[in-house]
Amino acid sequence: MLCLSTMGYAKTGCLQLLQVFAAFAKIRNLCKVDVPAGHYFSLHQGRAAVRSDILQIVRLHLKEFCDCPESHISRHGRENEYDFNNRRYNEFTANRDSAADRFTTMVYAQWICAKPGLLSVDSTYVDSSAAIQAIGQKWKFCSRDIHGTTHVSIYSSQQPSSNTLGFVSSGWKQPVVALRVAVTKVQRAKRLKQTKLMSDLAKELSNAGHMNWDPLNSPETLLLEIESGILIRDVQEDIALQMRDPPDGKNAVMQLNMAEGKSSVTVPIVAAHLADGSRLGRVIVAKPRGLPSVDSATETRAHPR
Repeated sequence: MLCLSTMGYAKTGCLQLLQVFAAFAKIRNLCKVDVPAGHYFSLHQGRAAVRSDILQIVRLHLKEFCDCPESHISRHGRENEYDFNNRRYNEFTANRDSAADRFTTMVYAQWICAKPGLLSVDSTYVDSSAAIQAIGQKWKFCSRDIHGTTHVSIYSSQQPSSNTLGFVSSGWKQPVVALRVAVTKVQRAKRLKQTKLMSDLAKELSNAGHMNWDPLNSPETLLLEIESGILIRDVQEDIALQMRDPPDGKNAVMQLNMAEGKSSVTVPIVAAHLADGSRLGRVIVAKPRGLPSVDSATETRAHPR
């Protein structure tokens, strides 16, 4: 760790890389992680096949007029030079565009794979070998990034702390958060399946979740949902918002009915937001609520860090 601290002062040092090395030294579970296949990953290439992107690559490998059958067709009996050339070129353009569309459809149907195959394809208007090679180069990164992103997302979900997103670039945050949102949906589906009372079922169905807040902007709130197995209700987020950012920056007094999740949901949301590593959050409660509040904060990891 002393060596890493020294390296951190280097003018050319990479702080994110040092954080990764420090994480391997301090977080035991990292030693158990299976490294995904691939020497490197390139998220900007995308993680899914996009038909318009394939078509764009195919168009770069279309054949010229002189290499296509329309350049050899015969003139009609009384057809002048202008009409003859115009007819040939119009037929060539229509046929080539149609061929490009068919070729794109054939390739797009093969996703997900690292390298598309030619199968049975007409190369009259498309340099199929060159096009497949170019598409395969892009797909190689896309398919690799799917595995890499899934690997990081799963690990991040297994390490539920808002700090985990601090170690990844902006390109990785969206898929990590998307996976965590998917986890909350799975949890909700399980709760719906296990519900026995109609009143509980109606209450669960009435709360779709994430309606008045963005999980990408509040990852600590999303993690609280996962750890507690809940979906935060709109009223809870509304109250938490007023407490996180009081009007005019002044003290505020908020009121919420009993059993609406003040101690188990709203207070942990605010505490997790305030305890961002640079500030020490303090929760003051009445003595009878002392131990339950401590237990709730510990379980949801909303204690100051």
